[in-house]
Amino acid sequence: MVAAPALSVQPYQPEPVEFSLRAPAQGFGAASARGFVSEEIRAPKRFNIVGFEWDGGAEPAIAVRVRAEGEEWNRWTSVPAHSDGGPDPASAESRARGVSEPVWAGEADYVQYRLSKRPPGLRLHFVNTTGTATAFDRIETGLRGAVNDGVVAVSALASAVADTTGPKMIPRGAWGAENCPPRREPKLGTVKVAFVHHTVTANRYTREEAKSMVLGICRYHRNVNGWDDIGYNFLVDRFGRIFVGRHGGRDKAVVGAHSEGFNDQSTGVANLGTFSSKRQTSEGIRATARLIRWKLRHHGQPVEGSARTVSGGGSTNRYPKGTVVRLKRISGHRDVSPTECPGERLYRQLRRVRELAAG
Repeated sequence: MVAAPALSVQPYQPEPVEFSLRAPAQGFGAASARGFVSEEIRAPKRFNIVGFEWDGGAEPAIAVRVRAEGEEWNRWTSVPAHSDGGPDPASAESRARGVSEPVWAGEADYVQYRLSKRPPGLRLHFVNTTGTATAFDRIETGLRGAVNDGVVAVSALASAVADTTGPKMIPRGAWGAENCPPRREPKLGTVKVAFVHHTVTANRYTREEAKSMVLGICRYHRNVNGWDDIGYNFLVDRFGRIFVGRHGGRDKAVVGAHSEGFNDQSTGVANLGTFSSKRQTSEGIRATARLIRWKLRHHGQPVEGSARTVSGGGSTNRYPKGTVVRLKRISGHRDVSPTECPGERLYRQLRRVRELAAG
């Protein structure tokens, strides 16, 4: 009975676990030069992703660090105090409230955070996508993973599939999208521009962790941000693998939730990792270029030059509604929003992405 869910030729994906915690009022407060610093908080269960939600429109500076039981704290990570992107203002999935980006924590039991100011109603949201939330879960996941590895090996099934309509991609079913079902059928727009993003995650992760990261981001976008589905159309990991993101068909002009005011005229490609001071790998850059080259040409667009777009407005948009904006065919999210995304180092690498896509 325990092993039965693993008896499948598809890679075994544990059922995600989500839970929330109202932020404790205790902290070091103004005694710290860094503002409010929380106490060390032991989460009710082990988690892989953590994020913050609060009441009102404040955007405090946030940093967080995590650790597993018996291990050292990792480094402090800056957390954007608003979602990276979002639905277009006219979208039915648009939702205005204070919510941070999700942060990949690996396998963590403890969290500590610091804030420039403490907003009201602060809550922490946790997601576990690796089947390790409790001690029993860890035993069960280990058993099922071992059984599933044998079944998949016998079937010789590859999780990445080839398709004559584009580059090889990892389909939604292979990263556990059945555990993050979309709320509505997707809407279709046009694809004139490809926006490149990054995620607030560790740059060192395994191949299996990458799949868990994608599922964790999807659950956070859907259940905390209130969006219909994962915001990105595609995601690329450091190994050069491409993941199909938002539901609706990779060859369709699916409207995502990644660049507010421009989603209906673009496709969004997120690189898994934080690229403020670290570069994306050459494998990741080549995969990003290969994907965008196919996607733009599939929709009858060149990969070079610029495109005429019209801003749909929005609170995280640089341009008022109705503004005509000419954008490079391959742009960074910061070109239309006041954000660091896709990180200073990856933004510089976009020149190489454009060269590879055109060549």
